[in-house]
Amino acid sequence: MKRKIIPYCFFWFLTLICLINGGEIKALTLEVNLKGKVEITAENVVLGDVADIAYPEPEWQERLKNLDLGYLPPLGEEREIRPEEIYQRVVAQKIPQLDYIYFSGASTCKIISKGELIGKRELEEKIEGQLAEIFPFAQKIEVNLSSPKEVIIPPDGEVNITLSSSSSLKPWGTGNGTLEIYREGRIEKTLPLRFDIRVYREVVRAKGKLSRGEVISKDQVSVTLEPLDYRNEKAFSKIEEVEGKEVKREIPAGAVLTSSFLQEETLIKRGDLVTMVAKYGGIVVTGTGKARGDGSMGDIIVVENPDSKKRLEAEVVGERMVEVVVK
Repeated sequence: MKRKIIPYCFFWFLTLICLINGGEIKALTLEVNLKGKVEITAENVVLGDVADIAYPEPEWQERLKNLDLGYLPPLGEEREIRPEEIYQRVVAQKIPQLDYIYFSGASTCKIISKGELIGKRELEEKIEGQLAEIFPFAQKIEVNLSSPKEVIIPPDGEVNITLSSSSSLKPWGTGNGTLEIYREGRIEKTLPLRFDIRVYREVVRAKGKLSRGEVISKDQVSVTLEPLDYRNEKAFSKIEEVEGKEVKREIPAGAVLTSSFLQEETLIKRGDLVTMVAKYGGIVVTGTGKARGDGSMGDIIVVENPDSKKRLEAEVVGERMVEVVVK
């Protein structure tokens, strides 16, 4: 099947032949009326942007309207599309029964990008703002956006960024999300986001080796601003949090200080009278018991009812206060 660009008079000549022969010649023609100049806000160009088209088969006509013609030029620049380029892209579709492509209108269409360019750094700042809400302890946040590098939005458009799985998002590694372009209150386009995260906060480290049983003084530790990872995520961030605490096991020089290195404050000592709280459904019962061991916050100790001498397991929830474990 031979395909060609034909003049307008020849198109009508073929139509006349079809009518004379009772429609025996089934030559389907695509009419392309090329526009002289268009302004586009999308990231790419389709045939329906640059020309009014007509084709006898509705399904293929719709598909041709959305035929991708490639990139949109940067803001302030122009791109020219000629009939020859459109012809090549249409022929590549291998449309059944298409025999002729007839062009009319302008000889060249000039495409201009219209809208506001939001660059990579501005998008990164928007993501950093949302991460600051997820990680309120952060003293510095760095985002490196992988995609998209930039977006063009309509002059009256807005951008909304939503981060995926924010509840399980780590303060380091890779994050994902969605960028939505709004126009007149409706979503005009949605793009996937992918970015790398680095969240910084102060971390307490030992200046030198600290031995078991040693009480930490403020001149034995230092604070540095560091990017978080799995090794320092649980570190203390203030000297006041470790000053005066007893070392439970040896701490190497330069190590980050976490609660696993320190002896927790003893809130209950063996023999103390404690307040026992028991909860069952919406009922709360309190009483007095005697501790049968030492305990820090969160420890499970045994308490004894002074009257019945019955012993129960209870969790330390405060100074001289326990919550009975109801089974």
